[in-house]
Amino acid sequence: MSFLNVGKTTNSKLLVASRDSKKGYLDKKGKIVIPIQYVNSNNFYEGLAAVQLDYDSGYGYIDETGKIVIPMKYDYAANFSEGLSLVKLNKKIGFIDKTGKQIVPCIYEDADEFAHGLARV
Repeated sequence: MSFLNVGKTTNSKLLVASRDSKKGYLDKKGKIVIPIQYVNSNNFYEGLAAVQLDYDSGYGYIDETGKIVIPMKYDYAANFSEGLSLVKLNKKIGFIDKTGKQIVPCIYEDADEFAHGLARV
């Protein structure tokens, strides 16, 4: 099993781990707390992590218990920043909140994550 350093520093108590091209989450003592089952996974930001179960499924979000809290329906999902996350659906980009509610419609060709209350679109 190898550990991955993914993205920016996070306040989560969980670490992304990889084994046989799958990813999951360990606590800081090395105990698996979310099964190693995802083909893609991000660090936790604001209590949620973007994950993809397999290449045929979309991206969604899990909480730190491993519960799916936002369905795996997106073509791409970024990290939460300032309460919003960039998502791609049907080749267009928009933003959702932590409940999965669409805050900015998926109508943009390109965008960046929110920083200091703004996002480039």
